[in-house]
Amino acid sequence: MITEFLFFEIMNNKFVKTMKKQLQILILLLLSSLAYPQVWTPPVNISNLSGYCMDPNMVIDHNGVIHAVWSYRIDNDNYWKIMYSKSEDDGLTWSAPYDVLQNTSLWMSQPHIACDNSGRFLYVTYDYNTMDPANMLVYMVICDRGQWGIPIQICNNMLGSYYNNVIVDNDNKVYAFWSNHNLKTFYRYLENDEWSDIKQPYYNNLPDFYALYNCRVDSANTLKWAGYSTQGMSTGYYNQAYFEFNPATNQWSIPYIFTGRKASIGNAIDLDKNGNPQIAFREITNDSTPPNTGTFYTSGINQQWSKPELVIENDPECQQIAIDQNDQPNIVDMEENGNGFKLVHYQKINNKWVSTTIDTAGNILYGGKLLFYKNCLYLTYFKSQIPGEMHSDVVLTKYDVITGLEQLKKEDINLTIFPNPFETETNVAFSLNQKTSINLSVYDLNGRQIITLINEDKTPGRYQTLWNGRDQNGKEVNSGLYLVHLQWGRNTVTRPVEYSKQ
Repeated sequence: MITEFLFFEIMNNKFVKTMKKQLQILILLLLSSLAYPQVWTPPVNISNLSGYCMDPNMVIDHNGVIHAVWSYRIDNDNYWKIMYSKSEDDGLTWSAPYDVLQNTSLWMSQPHIACDNSGRFLYVTYDYNTMDPANMLVYMVICDRGQWGIPIQICNNMLGSYYNNVIVDNDNKVYAFWSNHNLKTFYRYLENDEWSDIKQPYYNNLPDFYALYNCRVDSANTLKWAGYSTQGMSTGYYNQAYFEFNPATNQWSIPYIFTGRKASIGNAIDLDKNGNPQIAFREITNDSTPPNTGTFYTSGINQQWSKPELVIENDPECQQIAIDQNDQPNIVDMEENGNGFKLVHYQKINNKWVSTTIDTAGNILYGGKLLFYKNCLYLTYFKSQIPGEMHSDVVLTKYDVITGLEQLKKEDINLTIFPNPFETETNVAFSLNQKTSINLSVYDLNGRQIITLINEDKTPGRYQTLWNGRDQNGKEVNSGLYLVHLQWGRNTVTRPVEYSKQ
């Protein structure tokens, strides 16, 4: 009797364990299909130059062509060119880098690019003679159907001009902004082939110091800026500030000051479907020496702003923000990663900020521009993997935003894992029916990436790789369930795999 009882008890425990495992797998598959994080595509090299590239900026025209500019060092720190390249196949391949200015002597830096609504004109502003700050100037060069014109000085011999920016509104009015050595902002605009006089926002009737930093244009052509103010702050500190310019009335609104917020340089702005601003910014979180900083997020409707949310605290830099088709914020910043750096993407899922590492580098990894276009995020940045060497490349990566379960429906690509469970190693195999960039990674049940098995372009065919139960650093993982995640283009497939230590 006792023997029968023990037998049924053992069988019952096995049954419970089996059912529990099956239920866990079903839940994992459901969760992964609904909300499991995607991955960014493998970075594509835009610059393809042997040297030091930095300051990347890009724009996507209404034909879907991606245009990128960056600065490129030729001779130490006093000879830099402005380079240009474009992609007509959604960032997969790029034209040979073109020397926009044919410069042979001075340091040109900080290029910004914008396009008109037809895709005919490109406008590039840049800082001229960066090596000599007291004599810096701001220039613009215009490209008409692929033909680059002669550079135009924008600042009218105002020496010490820098921090340029270019904006094109919905009526193709072109604005050029810059700062001067006195830290004030100036601008002028190009309309009907004529340049306006140089103008200043605010300074004629407001005594405080204001700096305009990043801008977006809404459907009514209102320019909406994120920037800074020194109002009520001690020397060396800034407030985050928000500014608006209405071209219909030619009026700048009274700036909104996030009083008492000790800003650290670095912010970005984007607009939701209703034109409401959403801002990511860098802020000092305590007064230690040096002070800690963090990335914060806030949104505004009719000058009513939400309480700033701390996204991450770890001395992040170079904030970028883009609002997707679901009106959700996507924030990218650079953070320290052991002896190197990493770019991290933050999304708000179930009211929590969830992070995904985009890329890592041992020496330099710095953000340039984040854009949202047709359900996809595009990010340019420059990176270097070689510590101590001044060599870096400008690259582009993409992230397809899921809009719902329907978008995950796709033909079966026959992703298989065998053996499963496994003790020493398992085979991961899959098929592709077209040339594409793929990422094959393993995640734990908390969504943390364990290891990337494949991250490269593949031609159509059948592929196979091995996973030995170890992470990216070669450390053996714990026994348990993991998720194998394959992404190609806008498609994703996730399969569970169980690892049992010997």
